[in-house]
Amino acid sequence: MFTPLKDLLPRVVNSHGMHRTIKAATVCEACRKVLPKFFDEEICAVISPKFFRHKTLTLSVQDSALASEIFLSGESLILAVNSHLGRPAVREIRTIIEERCPASDEIA
Repeated sequence: MFTPLKDLLPRVVNSHGMHRTIKAATVCEACRKVLPKFFDEEICAVISPKFFRHKTLTLSVQDSALASEIFLSGESLILAVNSHLGRPAVREIRTIIEERCPASDEIA
């Protein structure tokens, strides 16, 4: 008899300690999907979910002005991500400012 994959996959994930990694990736992807509801496409291009630990989602941004914008819409963004996930996974959003390298066509 065959064991359905949907029964086998959770056991394998838990036995290899991948549960937290998969949860973090799921939260980051949910954030990517809800960001366009709050910011236009240009701004979403410079916001990057970095990591998710201890119910805190950390976003990488290009400058302090954008970090302030995220701070102001933080509660709404948290509600949107949690709603997208269907569970209260995110409790806090933090930002880190990282300079981005210019694209190769901008250097010349």
